[in-house]
Amino acid sequence: MKTSLAAFIAAAVIGAGCGSADEERPMKIGLGVPDGYVQYEKITAPDLYLDLVGKPVLYAGGDGALIFSLRNAGAKEVVIKEWFRNEPENLKLRVQPFLPGMTGPDPEAWIELEEPVQKPVIHYPLTLMPDNQAMIVKHLEFVGKMRVTPGMERRFFLQARLNLKSLDLATETIVLRIIPKPIKEKK
Repeated sequence: MKTSLAAFIAAAVIGAGCGSADEERPMKIGLGVPDGYVQYEKITAPDLYLDLVGKPVLYAGGDGALIFSLRNAGAKEVVIKEWFRNEPENLKLRVQPFLPGMTGPDPEAWIELEEPVQKPVIHYPLTLMPDNQAMIVKHLEFVGKMRVTPGMERRFFLQARLNLKSLDLATETIVLRIIPKPIKEKK
């Protein structure tokens, strides 16, 4: 019995390793598409949402990192062929100070934050399956240079927008609060 079991296992292992030449396909590794080589078609995906993850509060003098989520709430997959290889380049941020007496942003006062682009600019397709999301981290450099008096805060209106020609999607206007770093007590 042990001999026949051993022979069966050996035959299964040998048979599993064998295959016809037709079944073997060389693996293709995509190198992405350089910017400007392809005209991307417009995407209509009413079930895609772009939102800020977490609370819109940052510490003055900190790294100013905000995380955004591009979420597919639909029942079908969405393929975004224009997605940038360098994740942060998929979003553009615009801000404006939230001044005393303001109830909303001034449509003429937005400042678009410029960021250096990694060269070469390469696009890879992003496939968002239903109920799945892509996370994008953006750093607000000006937050690292700010100082805020203890007990006070600075406010800004903020909006993130996809940096894609094929998909026009933006967050709602966010009120971003910059507060002082907590003081660590010495023991």
